[in-house]
Amino acid sequence: MGPIIPYRGRPLPRPPAPGPGPGTADPGPVPTVGAALYGSPVTTLTLIDEATSGAATPIGTLAVPELRLTVREILRRRVRLEVELRGAGDAEAAFRAAVRAFDRNGFLMFVGTRQVEDLDEVVELTEDAEVTFLKLIALAGG
Repeated sequence: MGPIIPYRGRPLPRPPAPGPGPGTADPGPVPTVGAALYGSPVTTLTLIDEATSGAATPIGTLAVPELRLTVREILRRRVRLEVELRGAGDAEAAFRAAVRAFDRNGFLMFVGTRQVEDLDEVVELTEDAEVTFLKLIALAGG
């Protein structure tokens, strides 16, 4: 299996192989959420954080039984995953903050190679789809 190719054509590092786990140099595997709930998922969404510098970090994967989701629902599930991984916080409050950030262009979302700009847009999911969250940095004085 080759590298994951994001929308800019640069290969991303593969998630780390299972290892010793927390508290060691190897954090263990990137978590998959949903597989236990849904059985055999229709598709797996690989979630990737990327900075304008080009640094990309796989966050985890979501098992998704639907063939179509709104951008809003993809964002909601990504936020829920992050809250679960950190073990603290209010998922609904975090989701509302993420929606405000999206509306203010604090980050861009790409599903595959296509930028999505409307939270209510319905996205057709492909097998092993990638969703990239590109965090934008405000310019000084801008």
